[in-house]
Amino acid sequence: MADRFQIQDGLSQRAREFPELATGFFAVDSTSTESILRLMKEYAREHGNPHFFDDINLSKVVTMMEGEADGKTDPAAALYAVCAKLMGHVQQSLNTFPDKRIDFYYRKILKQKNREAEGDRAFVTVDVDNDDVSYMLPKGTRFSAGENSKGENIEFESVCDSPINNVKVAKILTVSCVKGYPIAQAEIPVYTPKEASEQKMQPYPLFGLTRSNEVPEGTAFSQVGLCVSNRIFYMSSGVRNVKLNFVFTRDSLRRTVADINHGSASEFSAAFLNAFNLSLTTENGWLDIDDYKIGCNILNSECPENELSLEFTLKDTDPAIVNYNPEIHGERYRSKNPVLRLLVSPRKSRALWFALMRMHLQRVRIAVNVSKCHDIAVSNEYGPASTMLPVQPFGAVPSVGSSFIVGCKEICGKKLDSFDVHGKWCGLPNCKDFSEWYSQYDNPPKTSDFTVSLSGLYGGTWLPSDENRVTSPLFNAMNDEFKMSFSNIVCSRISEMIPDDENFMYSPMMKDGFFKVKLIAPSKAFMHQEMSRAVCNSFLTQVLKKKTAEEMPNQPYTPSIEDLYVNYTSFAEVTLSTNDSHKSENIVFVHPFGFSEKEPYFVRNGELFLGLQFAGKPKKVNLYFVLNRDSAARSLEKGKCNWSYMGPLGWKNLPDENRLADTTSHFTSSGLVTLDLPCDISSESELMPSGYYWIRISPKGDFWRECSRLLTVFTQSLEVKRVCGFEDGLIQDHCKPKSIKELTKSVAGISSVYQFEESFGGKVRETDNKMRMRVAEYLYHRNRGVCTEDYERLILEHFPEVLKVKCFPHVRIDESTGRYDCACPGHLLVVPVSPMFCDGTFQWDPCVSGSVLLNIRDYLQSKVSRIAKVQVVNPFFDKLQVRCNVKLKHRENEGEILLDLNEKINRYLSPWFPQVGGITKHFGWKLDKMELKSYIESLDYVDQVMDDFTIMKIASTDEQRFLVNLFEQSEERLLHGSFPWSIAVPMRKHFINDIDSANNLGSRRVNNGYGGLEIGQTFIIRRK
Repeated sequence: MADRFQIQDGLSQRAREFPELATGFFAVDSTSTESILRLMKEYAREHGNPHFFDDINLSKVVTMMEGEADGKTDPAAALYAVCAKLMGHVQQSLNTFPDKRIDFYYRKILKQKNREAEGDRAFVTVDVDNDDVSYMLPKGTRFSAGENSKGENIEFESVCDSPINNVKVAKILTVSCVKGYPIAQAEIPVYTPKEASEQKMQPYPLFGLTRSNEVPEGTAFSQVGLCVSNRIFYMSSGVRNVKLNFVFTRDSLRRTVADINHGSASEFSAAFLNAFNLSLTTENGWLDIDDYKIGCNILNSECPENELSLEFTLKDTDPAIVNYNPEIHGERYRSKNPVLRLLVSPRKSRALWFALMRMHLQRVRIAVNVSKCHDIAVSNEYGPASTMLPVQPFGAVPSVGSSFIVGCKEICGKKLDSFDVHGKWCGLPNCKDFSEWYSQYDNPPKTSDFTVSLSGLYGGTWLPSDENRVTSPLFNAMNDEFKMSFSNIVCSRISEMIPDDENFMYSPMMKDGFFKVKLIAPSKAFMHQEMSRAVCNSFLTQVLKKKTAEEMPNQPYTPSIEDLYVNYTSFAEVTLSTNDSHKSENIVFVHPFGFSEKEPYFVRNGELFLGLQFAGKPKKVNLYFVLNRDSAARSLEKGKCNWSYMGPLGWKNLPDENRLADTTSHFTSSGLVTLDLPCDISSESELMPSGYYWIRISPKGDFWRECSRLLTVFTQSLEVKRVCGFEDGLIQDHCKPKSIKELTKSVAGISSVYQFEESFGGKVRETDNKMRMRVAEYLYHRNRGVCTEDYERLILEHFPEVLKVKCFPHVRIDESTGRYDCACPGHLLVVPVSPMFCDGTFQWDPCVSGSVLLNIRDYLQSKVSRIAKVQVVNPFFDKLQVRCNVKLKHRENEGEILLDLNEKINRYLSPWFPQVGGITKHFGWKLDKMELKSYIESLDYVDQVMDDFTIMKIASTDEQRFLVNLFEQSEERLLHGSFPWSIAVPMRKHFINDIDSANNLGSRRVNNGYGGLEIGQTFIIRRK
């Protein structure tokens, strides 16, 4: 739109002057000396006076009077010339009457006078010698900033008492909820004052959020979710099925499900598909669970309405789940049991995260089904036995009362639903019934006669007792399957003593984890004691009855089992309301930098965390927030932030009385925040890294969009104000960075003084012309805004730090979308322009600080009608990059030549340097590509600019997303601004190739792509 009509440039500080008010502009008599001599000559002719005038050249006489006389002038002519010159003194007095009249009206009638100079201000940071320093630097302490142009010492003095101590900012963290990430975190570098003075500091989003809500560079996904710690997860081997039922308050789950799926099961499944990252503790770290099933009432009507279930299965090849070990698994959880960690997947949007945070968790029910667990310990009458070989459960000679004990260390401390022992009988007789096998014995037992009693070890006692024993058949017909179910005797009581993993075997000292199979029938057991009798009877029968030889009695069967394993099911329940920090079975909510046993982590926008370190008791501290000049403060109400600190029991609101001062204008410009640290601030917390005293800053609503980006935060800083060494110029000459380097008088404990930013504010002493202009402007607009020129003059007079300002009536910018409307009656868009800063980095796109934008808005709003809406924004910068091949006239000092060429192109493209002749207007700018090419070719060291001459226009609102227009070989020669309030600025570096000659141009052709843009973020490319 900017190229459809002519846009006038804004009003600058210099252009606002009224030429009519300049001294001597109005003259009562403007007759020159030569004109007076001519009048005298005419008078002489009319009255017959001497005619020597006819022979002299009046112009030559006047020139000789103003210069050096050569002594050849006629004496009479010289006398007349002197007379005419003396009349000039009277003429000069007459010509002062208009100025005196203006001064009389302004000074006597309107009682106006020249305003005195007002010192500019700056922030300085000091280095302390040692950690034992702790005192208040008194108000009025002076600092030296060198000399001014008149040779006078420039001195600043502290504006208030400032604390100097051993407090330092040791860590800066941000947490944010950005697009594509449920929760993201970043760490901002911390500099010492010396390090910051020697290198360029990079700006970072203050609360981790960019204005486009994109993911900033250097951001990592935060681990947020919960951990469930319980003994039930201790599973060594086998196929392990785990099901968790998360029980929420009924209303919260129903609302969340309705928001996510709108009643559709498919949408619900898509939303929760891979929504979580599950992992369990193993010997080598965390075991990730890649496959799980989710259940809910919307998917299965049999599920309770207030429950959400997760189910997964571990294979036999998966590693054992072991107890949590902070040295292996990290974090600082207070748990001795295995931990199941459930984290929100970074692949899911933050909408799902917000939905989950609205679900109020009450408890978690856990069910485990383990099958084919071979990690068992067995014992018989002779003691422990190895499961690597077939086991004789009742010994080599079984008898009634023989016991087979099976233990599993992982069931200790668990509530069991069932427990089964499985195996395979070895050497089972090949017959249909044991009575056939023992047919030659007296009273041979049947298979069904073999009976055992079952009991379990609970608290060191075998239950049930013999009086209430539970029996079970030993064999299942005559197949080789061994199965013994203890489901009827499992007890919900849990032993608090967990046995040692390395020495788990049965002994009288054991309290839990074992089950016993006791042989109680038949009375003769497996007939081992009857075998000799059966053999004798067989021989006697053959002898007495003289029968032929008969088969000998079968050997008694000795039970032997191989491939032993156990199956069991267990359950547990962890209730959130009963979370106890002294118990190892609890629910822990994972936070970005720690954990909490009370509540999940929730952040709507972003948060800034400052980790302080100091020795001794809490102290007062000045936090110097060094902010980039890129605030987007517009027309919203001044936002506020919530301040809190880490206490012994978690985060606590920082009382207002502990925030003694704040000059950051709500983080829209650099400034100091003075805090009186509370007495109960703690450096040990589970929520944040230990060893730091944490301060948390949280913006309210969308206020974060208004804030500037953060460079770093210093302590031991103070604000100073100039008290001497004022300049006499028309514009305030601010002190550049590193100007304030020392104290005028040494102070104990302070070794160095640093100034990182240019001084700000202040006013020079008002000259007579400035006073006249100020009064004339007041008479012009009567201190109220009616037209755009009124607004511009009001701003420039009240804010001398503004170089230029442009007002756009009836224009409004939609802050949420960035679109603008040029037909909005009652709206006023104000765009101030900052002067060029020389702060060591030399930004080509300087911005007015956010505090000044807000002050301009508030000031103008008081001067306009109540129904008018004032919006104040920084200009939109169209960054231009030249990409071309050049042929130099000579190749000596090629590097210096290219650097100088880059600098000259920058100045040509910058409206802050109109004297170069390139872009001379800030607003409504135009650039002719061919004129720029001709300018480059006109330089002394450039022989030729090749035809592949390209200009890129790059636009961005937050330095994260960029819109690139490529003006290459198009017919359009003129480049225009993207918006009416756009200003052209050059990129710091241009893409310039030096070629040896026109012959090798084909091999050194300029790259018209985007590889050299050096922005490093997302680009939206549009080719014209």
